Amino acid sequence: MLEGEVVAYGDENKPLPFQDVMRRFKRVHGVGRMVQLIPLKLHLFDMLHLNGETLVDQSYEELWKTLMRISSNDLLTERIITDNISEAETFLTVAMRAGHEGLMIKSLTSKYITGVRCKKWFKIKPFESLDLVIIAAD
Repeated sequence: MLEGEVVAYGDENKPLPFQDVMRRFKRVHGVGRMVQLIPLKLHLFDMLHLNGETLVDQSYEELWKTLMRISSNDLLTERIITDNISEAETFLTVAMRAGHEGLMIKSLTSKYITGVRCKKWFKIKPFESLDLVIIAAD
């Protein structure tokens, strides 16, 4: 059991909003056209279970090693391991210019906690965005 994210890509290989991913689901007609119109890419970043063994008690570093062993490199989320602030800032800048909303920072010794972002996992986003639907206006 793997954990990851499916991202839709548009012009210039820029990530599209999640709503565009949803346009690909539950489709009965025009499936082939939508595959061409909204290409998807899987980005794996965690493992929970393998060959009957639960892995959530292993450290993030151990889980990543197993994930690298069983997965194709082109499916793995791009990442760096650094204690250099300048290198981390450059990585964030490159991710933002590519159209991503930010980075996840994880301690290599952290354990996976289902549905919880613990003190050893931080999401870095330079700004907050909201996906809203206007249901009434005056």
